[in-house]
Amino acid sequence: MIRGTTGLAQSGFAGAAGEEFFVGWQVIEFEDTVVQRGLLEMDSFTRTVRQPINFIDPSKTIFLASYYGYLPDSFSNRNNYPAMSLDNETSLIFSRPDDGQTVRIAWQVVEFTDAS
Repeated sequence: MIRGTTGLAQSGFAGAAGEEFFVGWQVIEFEDTVVQRGLLEMDSFTRTVRQPINFIDPSKTIFLASYYGYLPDSFSNRNNYPAMSLDNETSLIFSRPDDGQTVRIAWQVVEFTDAS
C-alpha cells in the first residue's frame, strides 16, 4: 500500500523464527488512465469467479493481479494457483483446475485514455 508520496507499506505472511523471505515490489505512475480495482476471495471449493468491471477497451488496457492463501501450505499444491485474465470488455475471470485453499486476490485494470 502506498503511504503518502514516499512511503510503501507491505503486509502478508510472517516467516517462522529465523526464516527469510523475499518481497519484490515496484511503484509505477501513470497519467491519462482510468483505474478499476478490487479484492475478492476464492473459498476452498470455488474453481471459477467472474468479476464484473466497467466497459474497457482491451487494446488500451493492462490487467494486474496478485494473490495469497490463508494457510502456510496453500502454495504446496499447484491446484491452488488461480489463473487470472481479462475475460472480455466487462469481465475478469479467475479459475483453477481443482478445489484448493482459500485465496484472496487483489486486482487492478488500468485503461490508458490518451493517444498512446
